[in-house]
Amino acid sequence: MKYLKQTIPSLLLLNLIFSVIFSNKNYADNKILLEISDSPGVTKTTLLDNPDCIMAFNQAYGADAREGLNTVNGKRIYLGVGTAVNQFKIPLKHSDSQQGRWINALRKSQLLAEIRAKQSYALNKKSTIERDITNETLMQIAVDPSKGYFMNEDEISALDELKHFFSRQLSESHKDDKKAYSKDEREAAVKTLISQEKFQDVIKIAAYADMNGIQTIYTNYHKKTNEFCVVVTRTNDSHLMARGLRKNQSNLLKPDLSKASDPIIDQLKDESELLHFTHGLRILRDENGELELVAYVIEPYEFSADKKVMGNNDYNAMRKAERRAKSLINNFINESIYTQSIDSMTEITTTYNDEADNGIKVSDYYSESFTESRLKYESSGYVMGFKKIKSKNAINSISGEPIHIYIGSISAKHLREALILKSKRLQR
Repeated sequence: MKYLKQTIPSLLLLNLIFSVIFSNKNYADNKILLEISDSPGVTKTTLLDNPDCIMAFNQAYGADAREGLNTVNGKRIYLGVGTAVNQFKIPLKHSDSQQGRWINALRKSQLLAEIRAKQSYALNKKSTIERDITNETLMQIAVDPSKGYFMNEDEISALDELKHFFSRQLSESHKDDKKAYSKDEREAAVKTLISQEKFQDVIKIAAYADMNGIQTIYTNYHKKTNEFCVVVTRTNDSHLMARGLRKNQSNLLKPDLSKASDPIIDQLKDESELLHFTHGLRILRDENGELELVAYVIEPYEFSADKKVMGNNDYNAMRKAERRAKSLINNFINESIYTQSIDSMTEITTTYNDEADNGIKVSDYYSESFTESRLKYESSGYVMGFKKIKSKNAINSISGEPIHIYIGSISAKHLREALILKSKRLQR
């Protein structure tokens, strides 16, 4: 017994040491999330034999992250995860009717997985918003139910306005009976209010509003299941780019030398087969710390008559890819417009149908029903400052189909100069 008494403190000490070591390991593993959420740079594309998307993400980045909320050094970082299966299987019959079908299906699965990942992000964010609103509204009412949450309306966030809104509503509902307004009654009132459908819609709007600047940070194609997966998050750089594009705020597009990287052309010189599976938008920083919005597009085409990867077919594919790259950028700009349509004070307190200015519901914009319309959107219109970075032919390593790889971008420097010039013209 004496030995046991002496051993118990030792066991507790060892347990504490192991606990500290383990917690430090998790923190060390997830420090990469802090870097990614700030300025991810070139994100990873893999062909890992791992059907679990978040496990593949951890394997690629050396992290220990989870889908949804991750807290690293006090900072909340949300990861949205989405997957989609390519409807065409390998091998294909390379007839005229089948050529390019697998690549087109892959592009659809890439886009669908990305949309599902964004929905996952918003759903996880909504759960946290509900919890925060409940806790902070209760605390605010207990201190001073008449006090507002903001001093400057220009700096108010959607979440801050929600807190003020709920506080005001509860204060009004109990202004004639404050003595009977106990802690339990306050908690019940908050939960009852939040559960109402119209307020659930408002909370959903706040969750979508936080998606302004959401970015794909990881993709993986799993050959055995013919499945594409995507991990997304909101990054500081992408958020700046989205706000700068949405409001034409050139001051948000300034360079940051502390984030300077290699020249963009060097960052994009990857010639591996991974480039065949890289899709969508990335936010990079160049050697001067300038933001660069980069679009990756893979466009299939048919072999020419002599079965060589030459001729007009690849030129037409290049032009299609260019239009698609521009449409991806326009979608990014439109997303930032739709998800920020609740900026005004009156809109969030009086409107519950989460509609953007053009009548499209924010939730519908991120729905799978919009997949086809996005894919068909080729007439992108004018994209200020757009330029081609890379354009080359290749053969997809899995399907054997000829593809055109196209990478285009918009430089924040060029955008800033154009916006300043436009402003000067308007002032004349």
